[in-house]
Formats: sequence, C-alpha cells, structure tokens
Amino acid sequence: MSLFSLKVIALISMLSDHIGSFITGSPIVMRWIGRIAAPLFLFAAVEGWRNTRNKKHYLLRLYTASVFMGVVQYILDIDNNFFRQIYCVCCWFGLSDLARENRKSFWKYLLVYLVWQVSSWIIGVMVAGRFGDQAAMYLVMPVLGSAVFVEGGLIYTFLGLLMYITRHDKKKLIFSYLAFSLIFFILNTTSFIRRGMIVITRLEIFLFGSSGSLSNVAELLLDLLGFHPMQVGGPAFTVNYQWMLILALPFIVAYDGTRGKKVKYLFYVFYPLHIILLYYIGNIL
Repeated sequence: MSLFSLKVIALISMLSDHIGSFITGSPIVMRWIGRIAAPLFLFAAVEGWRNTRNKKHYLLRLYTASVFMGVVQYILDIDNNFFRQIYCVCCWFGLSDLARENRKSFWKYLLVYLVWQVSSWIIGVMVAGRFGDQAAMYLVMPVLGSAVFVEGGLIYTFLGLLMYITRHDKKKLIFSYLAFSLIFFILNTTSFIRRGMIVITRLEIFLFGSSGSLSNVAELLLDLLGFHPMQVGGPAFTVNYQWMLILALPFIVAYDGTRGKKVKYLFYVFYPLHIILLYYIGNIL
C-alpha cells in the first residue's frame, strides 16, 4: 500500500469522523471509523519528514496551514486544527534527528525549544486574560507554534514521535503501537486517572491541610496530554472510543514504502474546506 493510498484512507476516515461530529444524529460508527485518521496522518508526517528534500520548507508549509486554520477556528469557534499537531510533532522529529546526529546541538536546541514553549504558554495566558481564551488558543498559539493544547493532546504527539523512532524496524513499530494502544485504552476506559487524582488530592490535604495547587497542576498536565479526568472511565464504545486508533495499525503495516501519486496539497486544501462546509451544513440541519 502506497503513501498516497494511506492518505486517501485517512481523508475518508477523517471525513466520516467530522460528519459524525458536526451533523447531529449521525451514527456513532462514523466516529469509530474516524479514529483511524489521526494515526495515519501522523504516520504520513513521519514519511513526509523523512523523505522531504527541504525540511525547513516542509515546516513552513505546516506552520502556514496551522495559522490559517487557526483563523478558521477563531471565526467558527471550533477545536479542529490538526495542522498544528502535525507541525509540533515534526518539530520533535527535528529534535530527534539532532539527538542522533549531533548530541551537543541537540541539548542546545532542546533548551531553546523548551524556553520557546514555556514563553508561548505565558504569552497565551496573558492574551487569554485580556482578550479571552478563544483569541489565545485559536490565534496566538498557532502563530507562536505552541504545542500547548494541540488537537488530540500531547499524547498524539508522543505517538507520532514513537512511530518516527521505530520507523526503520517494523516489528518495533508494531510492538510499540500495540503497547501505546493498550495504555491508551486503559487510561481512557478505566477509573485509573480519576483514582489517581483522588490520591493526589488526599496526599495534598495530608501534607498541606488543603487541596488546590497540586491537584490543579496534575489536572493541567492531564489536559495537556489530552485526558480530561471528568470524562475518562466512560463506556468504551459510546464515549471513550479513542482507543480504536488500534484500527489504523493494519494499514500502517501494509505500507510498502512507495509514494504513489504525487498530490502534495490535497490535505492542505481538503482539511479546512470540508470542515467549513460541514460546520455550516450542521448549523443548517
């Protein structure tokens, strides 16, 4: 299966997911099918980064798409901007390359990246306080290239990096993907996170006589990862079905390393266009 075929499957899956999201009354199976999209797009990013001739131009293209989609988010007040997720994970690919090729440069650029991310977060908080969360999250964060609260959470960024690190060994890729999916399933469909939050709260009360700061930090970190303590632990097929990303693995395994048809800008055009159309169709219906 070529990379082009994977992208087409990802687009169809994404369309199914967004129809289920924007069109009230759509069958839940459309959201299940949609779980295939994100992993396939991340895998396509792995191959795109690995094979691109100019990584700076590749990043610039993703960054521009992310900023444009941020404007769409701001106008429509929606959460969809997977361009920013892909841009952020490709930044991690670059750091991974440095870690392998030049360890001294890696530590320097890692420090720069961390300072950049913390600074963007601080700026975002300041903008949110003055102009509202919508302006901060949908406009400022994409412009600053922030990894804070990317669509799907940092857990998907980790998945992209995991696929990049194991890209040369299909057995390691399969094993790590299965392990990731199992952990994702456990965290989403059990009360593990909620019980952990209870333990943290009780520990904080025991140590400091009250709860608040430590619990808030833990909840914030979980939000960054993409887990919401009040939402996890629900039914695995009707609420917390994100674990169905395991369905993407057979398609990834079937990838034969070929590029297929060259359609560079298909995703860049299709993504915002179909979201805008579905948004207005959903409001009409």
